[in-house]
Amino acid sequence: MNTITKATLKTIAKMEKADMKYSWELRYLFNTMQGNMSWLGASIKEMKNAGITMDNSEQIEIYVSDIIRGMGIKFESYITVVSCYDLQYATIKDFNGLVKACYKEGE
Repeated sequence: MNTITKATLKTIAKMEKADMKYSWELRYLFNTMQGNMSWLGASIKEMKNAGITMDNSEQIEIYVSDIIRGMGIKFESYITVVSCYDLQYATIKDFNGLVKACYKEGE
C-alpha cells in the first residue's frame, strides 16, 4: 500500500509559499485526512516514529468548494468528489499523484 510522502508535503508547502492554484485545497484535504486519524499537526516523521502511516488513498467527508469540485473534474484519475444535499465527500485515489498534477498545472 502506498503512503503519503514527505516530498508530497514539501511540494504543497512550496505551492502555498508561491500562492499557486490548488495549494490551499490540497492542504485542506491533507489536514482532513490527518485529522481523521487524530494526528492533525504531526509531521510524517513523527507519525512514522509512532508506527503510523497515511495511506495515499482514502475517502473523506469534506466541505466541497467550487475549486475542489473542479479538481474532481480536472484530475478525475486522482480524486472523485460527490456533493449533494446532505452528502459531501471526496474519494482520493492517489494523493501523491494529485499533488504532482496540481503542481504541474500551476507551473
